[in-house]
Amino acid sequence: MVGLFLLMFGFLTYYVVPVALLNEKFGVFFFVMNFILTSLSIGMVMLAVISMHSFQKAILRCLLVCRRSDRKLAPIIENRLDAGRGRNTQIGIMITASIAFLII
Repeated sequence: MVGLFLLMFGFLTYYVVPVALLNEKFGVFFFVMNFILTSLSIGMVMLAVISMHSFQKAILRCLLVCRRSDRKLAPIIENRLDAGRGRNTQIGIMITASIAFLII
């Protein structure tokens, strides 16, 4: 599957884009570039979703280092993060995709 995507992007990048520029078909050129940029942002959203749980744990550890009095709450907070993992993933996808498409 990954090989097919790489083949498609390679064909678009190395054949369709130069031909569109040489033939002055700017609509095709901008469509291909927009497709590549959109695909890139979707891939970055997927990578962000995969690493979101690790970032949550790292942020929790950083916060607990800063406030030593809250160390007793660490197991409770970790249990709450694990219990709401499905919802957190869905909300993370929505927020990350929204920010990614706003940046585009």
